[in-house]
Amino acid sequence: MNAAAIHSAEILVRFANSAEGGKPPNIRAADGTTYGVKPADFGRFQPGGRYRIEYVEKEGRGKWAGRTFRDIVKAEPIRSEASGDASGARAPSPRQSNSTRGEGVALAPPEAAEIEFVTRMLSAYVSCCGVERTVEGLTERARMLRAVYRGVWG
Repeated sequence: MNAAAIHSAEILVRFANSAEGGKPPNIRAADGTTYGVKPADFGRFQPGGRYRIEYVEKEGRGKWAGRTFRDIVKAEPIRSEASGDASGARAPSPRQSNSTRGEGVALAPPEAAEIEFVTRMLSAYVSCCGVERTVEGLTERARMLRAVYRGVWG
């Protein structure tokens, strides 16, 4: 067995790229470094999230000779004291919007909670390739998640 040195780092995830076209999933840190991720662990990484990672480096072979690849072997979120979450960012309130114009979205709290639940769960399914990326596949999964939410929380 080839023993590889394990390196550690704290990273801020900028992009999370799922496995497509035969390429393995990877994440790109704020400093531009790309790390390979096991498909089973891919859903744990969210853009904007901070993580303490351990990774191994390996040299490419064949047409990838001269290139260094980094694969994450262990990761844990870094919790922000201000927000209590792993991303370090405060979660927007249900009345806030992601719009650049700062317009608020006035939703009743139960509707906002259902939308947030469905959106987060659907995002997790897409991140781990657990749903077909078609209008029909996403619509079917969103309907199922709405039914789950309503069955549990009314």
